[in-house]
Amino acid sequence: DFSEEVRSIKTDMENNIWFSTIYSGLVKLNLLDSNRYDIAIYGAKKGLNLNSGNQVFFVDKQVYAGNDKGLFVYRPEQDLFRRDTTFLPVNSNESIGVSGFIKFGNNRYFLCVNYPDGTNHVKMVLSENGKMTAASLPFLRLPSRRADAFCAEGNLVWIGISNQLFSYNTGTKTDYNRSEERRVGKERR
Repeated sequence: DFSEEVRSIKTDMENNIWFSTIYSGLVKLNLLDSNRYDIAIYGAKKGLNLNSGNQVFFVDKQVYAGNDKGLFVYRPEQDLFRRDTTFLPVNSNESIGVSGFIKFGNNRYFLCVNYPDGTNHVKMVLSENGKMTAASLPFLRLPSRRADAFCAEGNLVWIGISNQLFSYNTGTKTDYNRSEERRVGKERR
């Protein structure tokens, strides 16, 4: 029996079903056949620093977990999670959280980053020639709340924040060093 509130569900390359719970970490459900399954629970003892508030993401054929203390990647050879510093600065401490994470196209990643002072920002990380570069300028006009949902469709990335919906057009070329250029628009009803 498992009686816990589920926050997010993803399926990995081996058809395992991963779901995040409100207080018990992440759960991996491995379907053996139509009547049998294995369950593994991942929390503080399996590499996540928190049992509560985790979200599960599937990006670049890997399982990631985000919570108020960071971003973690699943290492199947060790059967545990390890802190991932690919998308956040290496010197970031345990108080920078991640509550949203998707990949768009071949080289763009979008994260909702949560800071200890209570601010939240959407960051886009570009991967070019093996180097990761973060760009948060286009998203500074968004409300400082957690991005509850990301969805990629065509050239648009949809960002749901509380009761508001925003779109970001990835097809427009922008010089991020020019502060007057912003491409995030609020959707109207």
